[in-house]
Amino acid sequence: MSLVLTEEQSILQQSAAEFYSSVMPVTAFRQLRESEAVFDAETWSQMVELGWSSIMVPEELGGLEFGLMGMGILAIEGARTLAKSPLTTSAAVSVAALNFCKPSEQRDALLSALAAGEKMAAFAHLETTQFKPAIIRTQSASAADGYNVNGSKSCVENAQSSDVILMTARSPNAGFSESDGFILLIDPKADGIEFNSVGLIDEREYADISISDFNIAKDEKLEWNDDAAVAQVLDTATVIAACELYGCSLEAFERTLEYVKDREQFGNKIGSFQALQHRLAHQYTQLELLKTVVYDALSAVEKNRKDAALAVSHAKALANDTARLVTTEAIQMHGGIGITDELDIGLFYKRARVLRTMWGDSVYHRSRFASLSGY
Repeated sequence: MSLVLTEEQSILQQSAAEFYSSVMPVTAFRQLRESEAVFDAETWSQMVELGWSSIMVPEELGGLEFGLMGMGILAIEGARTLAKSPLTTSAAVSVAALNFCKPSEQRDALLSALAAGEKMAAFAHLETTQFKPAIIRTQSASAADGYNVNGSKSCVENAQSSDVILMTARSPNAGFSESDGFILLIDPKADGIEFNSVGLIDEREYADISISDFNIAKDEKLEWNDDAAVAQVLDTATVIAACELYGCSLEAFERTLEYVKDREQFGNKIGSFQALQHRLAHQYTQLELLKTVVYDALSAVEKNRKDAALAVSHAKALANDTARLVTTEAIQMHGGIGITDELDIGLFYKRARVLRTMWGDSVYHRSRFASLSGY
């Protein structure tokens, strides 16, 4: 694929960079952190007006159908300011999940509502503390007027603040890792749903979900397009996380570069020390490599290439490793104050630390890459 963005993609990138830096800087993240709000509703309305909530929604349902590459660009730029919004959870992952479902009146209405910013959704799939995406224990059995649901989901982002939870489930007679799966549309405000908030160091909203004898209507069950749909949704979520890791790492690197140019020690700017220059040069080369791999993975998933899964695991493993290198080095070069709340650099380290484990760590994706390569 070409590593040069199209004219439309370049305009989107410039627009996103300007919006995030002026409307959603790191100071906005700090303000939200001190309030009870998960995100700023007014800011989200502005993002909806820009069309960002409809980037991945089909045109016939009121969307822009700009593609996954466009959403990846927004994820990268948003990560550079630690922007908190429903963009990645609702407009990216949840929309992708609905796109991989068979068309129905309920599905189409929800996609249109998400595109218009009238509703927000969260995708709930994982059920184990370790990343084992093939395991689905949540069951949905037929009932008199719909379906009866029992199960649990682990560490779902923005679950409590969403209007609907897209929960993966299976039939009672299917094995834990077999097909026969589907999506259930769950109202988070309904009785019978228990949330257990999970506090992570990036200070975003996460919760474990438990459902017991919960009834839903027949039209609140959506069928997947095919057996590969779940894997395709997870690949979408994974590559978006890789984009955010790239954005976090790039911002941490640039902030550190500026810091060493100004910081004096022993009467000299520490940026003049050759040892630090070599370390920064190594980080730069890794970031340039990561940019190439992430763009390739976005293109692979968007175009449904045969090697899409391979490209996604390559991107996530490299993004995990690069983020660890860059954010750790950023802390070291800033000194002990870097990890404190006084400086912003520690916030990027913490966000990257969480993203590195989301949708699979480096060990998982190296193993998956090897398996897909025939080893």
